[in-house]
Amino acid sequence: MKSFRFLSITFLALLFAVACGGGALDLNDQRGENPDENQQDTDSDSDMTDSGDDSDSSDSGDSVTDTGDSGTDTGDSGEHPDSGDTLTDGDTPSDNDPDGDPTGPDDEPQPATPEEICLSENGTFHDDGTCTREFECGNLPALAEWNISGTTTQHYDFETGAWELVTPAEYDDSENPGPCTYKCEEGTIREGSECKNLCAAKFNGEDSYIFLDNDPRSIFDSDMGSTWTIEFWYKQETAPEKSNSAAPVLRRGGSSVMTPTFGFYPIQKYTQQTSPIQQDVYGYLRNSFQTTYSYKDNQWSQQTQTKELSYSFEYQQLENLYENEWVHVAVTGESTQFQQNWQNKAKLVLKLYVNGVYLGEEDGSGNIDAVSTISLKSMDDGLYIGANLKYSLYFSGLVSGLRISDEIVYNGDFTPSYNLDAAESTLESWKFDRGQIVKAVAGETVSESDIHNVEWSTDCPGQD
Repeated sequence: MKSFRFLSITFLALLFAVACGGGALDLNDQRGENPDENQQDTDSDSDMTDSGDDSDSSDSGDSVTDTGDSGTDTGDSGEHPDSGDTLTDGDTPSDNDPDGDPTGPDDEPQPATPEEICLSENGTFHDDGTCTREFECGNLPALAEWNISGTTTQHYDFETGAWELVTPAEYDDSENPGPCTYKCEEGTIREGSECKNLCAAKFNGEDSYIFLDNDPRSIFDSDMGSTWTIEFWYKQETAPEKSNSAAPVLRRGGSSVMTPTFGFYPIQKYTQQTSPIQQDVYGYLRNSFQTTYSYKDNQWSQQTQTKELSYSFEYQQLENLYENEWVHVAVTGESTQFQQNWQNKAKLVLKLYVNGVYLGEEDGSGNIDAVSTISLKSMDDGLYIGANLKYSLYFSGLVSGLRISDEIVYNGDFTPSYNLDAAESTLESWKFDRGQIVKAVAGETVSESDIHNVEWSTDCPGQD
């Protein structure tokens, strides 16, 4: 009986164990879990395959029901088909990303709009979708002017991500110049990369000359008084041989005048033979003047008479010929009256300066009948540069600037100014500038009809 009872109890225990095991299997099947890791998942989601090892599988040897599985198999790296998750297999939901995609549109920066790009480039965005900005063309070269303006509109290229290329400060004198282009101002010309001023008159030595003033008596007779200064710049390529018939640089007196009021002649070549073989060459500068003395016959008479005297630097010797160099010439004059041996006398003292260096002085005296005034000789003739029309002699070279003052401007050596502008003592200054001759005091220009066969040059005093 005891053996029978033991066998009965054992049999019932086995039945109970079998019954409990079948219930666990049924529960796993209802939850979609595959108890066998080698068996294919028969879940209705045929696209998903359980690639992970289910740690809750009954085949693992664990006879205890998996009480920690609350509906999600944490050991399965695949997506549970019944969970309702539409994510791609392998994605893990995040607290900040409701759809579980960490690289989705909620996390990546959105592409900037064209307007935002334009503003970030300091541009102005327009309704037509373009982006522009004002571009400064750069520095304008000397003696130049912009063809259009000093700024241009620059466009932004959204495809390349860059502003269009604009070349700043480019020379263009064509009929249709582009933006940021310049040209030389009027009265200047292009030489190399520069715009240069036409500041010197070029005389051809054949038929060119300039007629400056038809009636200079207001300057020479009335205004100059007893002291004056005449100065100018000139340049010659080759010094002419010493000759009394050399063409003057500056002359008062035209075709009807044989002996002018004054004449300035270029530096001339003079050869002195010191031995049968050796010869020395000197430079000489000749200036001649004629003066008019106005006086009364006696103290009771109201009638006046004139008397003419001549003074000159006859071939004042210089250290060299100054060939192909700019030369500044200045001559000062001072006239005085005095008595000597009970005779009334007049005296004119001339001082010569070349490139600011004092070279010496000459003086001449003449007898007059009464104390009176002295001036450069009066004549109804004009002031000429570059010609003696009486004898058809024409100067070859350059001239730039002429100034006449009513006082002695220089006493001793000085540094000449390259620009002979009007000063307080200036009676008239002729400035060569931008292809014109400007009279500073009168505020007018010399007529083109008075400039005969003269070319203009950018070779000016003071240039290297």
